[in-house]
Amino acid sequence: MADLGHAIRAARTQAGLRIQDAALALGMAVQTLVDIEAGRPGVSLGKIFDAAAGLGVDLFAFPRSRRTAALRRLADLK
Repeated sequence: MADLGHAIRAARTQAGLRIQDAALALGMAVQTLVDIEAGRPGVSLGKIFDAAAGLGVDLFAFPRSRRTAALRRLADLK
């Protein structure tokens, strides 16, 4: 959750948005976005997905058993 929160914060700051403005644009409370960016538990997955999508953060998931192989293949594409 912390890594996802960092990615969402990076997207927001890269877009030049203050947290208050981003929360307003996303239709969520400032505290909710603060909690998401901090990787705090207790925020609903729906809110996290909304923030990620609204700030242009793509979520890409693999089953844990295939993660290493997928990361290797992605690294080969660079």
